[in-house]
Amino acid sequence: MSLDEATVREFFEFVLKGDYVKAKSLIEKLEGLGLSEYELGRLNAMKGIASTIKDGDSNVKQYLDRDFIKSRSLKFKEVLRLGSPMIDDYDRGFFEFWIEFLKTALEYLDKS
Repeated sequence: MSLDEATVREFFEFVLKGDYVKAKSLIEKLEGLGLSEYELGRLNAMKGIASTIKDGDSNVKQYLDRDFIKSRSLKFKEVLRLGSPMIDDYDRGFFEFWIEFLKTALEYLDKS
């Protein structure tokens, strides 16, 4: 297993369907891998995203507010755009993963 596009897509599907058990299982499998700093940032973003459904509430839609998603996405993009010397590979992976998830969440809302 690796943190490739198929794994990310699978993770997003689990989260958007509110399946914390499968999302957490996927994260646990990835934790055992020798990940780069960039991938560790992505992995920690996954943990944060999965925590939105951790409390047993499988209706993830209640967390998906279009305006909130757009504002978060813009803020994350701005952080990356600033190009601060404080932004390293870990941070880049973290914020890019959140941006990918928010984009996917908006697409999910459009289909619902």
